[in-house]
Order: sequence, then structure tokens, then C-alpha cells
Amino acid sequence: MVNFTSRIGQPVLLPEGLRFNNIEQSYPEIARVSNIKPDGTLLANHSAAEYWHSDGDFWQPEKNYLFNLLYSEIVPNAGGETGFVDLREAYGSLSDEFKRLIEGQEVVVS
Repeated sequence: MVNFTSRIGQPVLLPEGLRFNNIEQSYPEIARVSNIKPDGTLLANHSAAEYWHSDGDFWQPEKNYLFNLLYSEIVPNAGGETGFVDLREAYGSLSDEFKRLIEGQEVVVS
């Protein structure tokens, strides 16, 4: 993954607090998100990211671009689905009336 993304641009290291359970210290560019602890035991009641959210909305437009590469070592028999949405496509599908209604509105992520 690091080799592939390095061909696109310079990988950005996430701040320590956002690296989740990154146990692969030789690749700090990779933020490993897992319910498996570094010692191999299961993290009980782990529910991180089990809600609609946006990754990387704090990056600077035109300076940083975010790519999510997902890889699973253990896939559950049920659940575990990941969905993606193209917000430009979603906006384009809105009615002209609704676009006028939200014109000039902003979203601030803090």
C-alpha cells in the first residue's frame, strides 16, 4: 500500500491520536483500524466507525488528497459492510429548488 500510494504523491502521516491501532511501526503511513489488539486478542465492544462518517475532511483542498485503501484479514460471516458515497454526485441529484434552498450554506468541521 505504501509503495502504491507513494506513486500518487507524498503520503501524509496522521497525527498520533488518529493512527488508531497502528501496530506496523515500519509503515507509519498506514493507519490500521482494528478490533484486534496488538497481542492478538479481541477488543470487546469495539464500535469505532460503525456510523456514517467522512474520512479526512480536515485535509487542505488542492494540497492534500485522501485515498482510502481497505484490506481485511478477517471477514465476518455477517455485517462488516463498508459503503461509499460520492457527495458531488449526491449534490448533482438534488432538485434545483433544493439547491436554491441550501445556496450559500456552509459546513464547518471542527
